[in-house]
Amino acid sequence: MEYRKKFLSLLGAAALFSTLGVFVRYLSNYFGDTSIVFLRYFCSILLLTVVMKARKISFNLDWSNSSKLGLVMFLLGTPISTLAFTLSVLMIKVTSTVFYLYVASFFASFLIGKFFFHERVTKVKVIGLLIAFTGLMIFSYPIDTALNIGVILGMISGLGDTVLYTGRKMLGKVNGFTLQYYQHASSIAVTLIAAMVFGETLVHNTPTLSTLVVIVTLGVVQFLLSASLIYGFDKFPINQGTIIVSGELGFALIVNSLVLHEVPTNNEWVGAALMFLAIFIVNYWSSEKAKE
Repeated sequence: MEYRKKFLSLLGAAALFSTLGVFVRYLSNYFGDTSIVFLRYFCSILLLTVVMKARKISFNLDWSNSSKLGLVMFLLGTPISTLAFTLSVLMIKVTSTVFYLYVASFFASFLIGKFFFHERVTKVKVIGLLIAFTGLMIFSYPIDTALNIGVILGMISGLGDTVLYTGRKMLGKVNGFTLQYYQHASSIAVTLIAAMVFGETLVHNTPTLSTLVVIVTLGVVQFLLSASLIYGFDKFPINQGTIIVSGELGFALIVNSLVLHEVPTNNEWVGAALMFLAIFIVNYWSSEKAKE
C-alpha cells in the first residue's frame, strides 16, 4: 500500500509538471522568465504559509537527526534545475533541452541509486531504463548534437533534479510542509539574484485580472507538485522515481494538444508510449515484489 501511494504521488507530480509549459506560455506575454519562476514560488509559499498556520505546523526545521548535506542539496537542487532549464530553452530547442535534462537525470539517478544508496540493479530496471531512454530519443528527434552552452545547461538542469531527489532521500523523516517552505524560500532568493545578475525586464505588459488568476493557479500547482515530490521520493528508489517523473512528457502531449491546440508528431506519440511502457514494466515488477 505504501509503495502504491508513493508511486501515485510521483505519477501525479509528472502530470502536474506537464501543465507548467501552458502557464509559462501564457505568462511570458506579461513577465520575464525569472519573474515567472519567482511568481510561481512566491504564490506557492503564500499558500503554504496559510496551510502551516492553519494546521499549527512549526516553521522551524528540525534537522538535528538529518543530513546537513542532504538539506543543502535539497534546497539548491530546485533553483539550479529551474534556472538552467530556463536558460537552456533560450539557446536550443525545447525538445533538445528536455532530452539532455532526462539523459542526465536518468543516468545520474541510476548511478547514485546504485553506488550511494545501494539500490538493487535488476534486469527489469535496466530494461526499463533502456526503454525509457529509447522513447526519449524518439520523442526528442531531431536532437541538437553539437556541444554548446545550451546543451550543457540542459544537462545541468537534469543533474539539479537528481540533486533535489537525492537530498530528499538523504533527509529521511522531516516534516514535508516545513521542508517545502524552505525549498521555496531558497528558490525565491536564487531567482531574485539571477534576475539582478542578468538584468532581465521583469514586466513586459500590464497584468490583467485573468493574469492574476493564472498566477494564483500556478502557485497552487507548484504547491501540489512540490508536496508530491517530497512525499514520493521519501524512501522510494531514486532511479525508479526518475523514470516515473519522466512521464510528464506523455502527459504534456495531451495537455498541450487540448489547451494550446498543438498537434503531436508521430515521433512524440511513439516516444511517449515507450516511456509509459517503461514506467509500467519497472513499477509493476516492483509492486509485485513489494507484495511478497
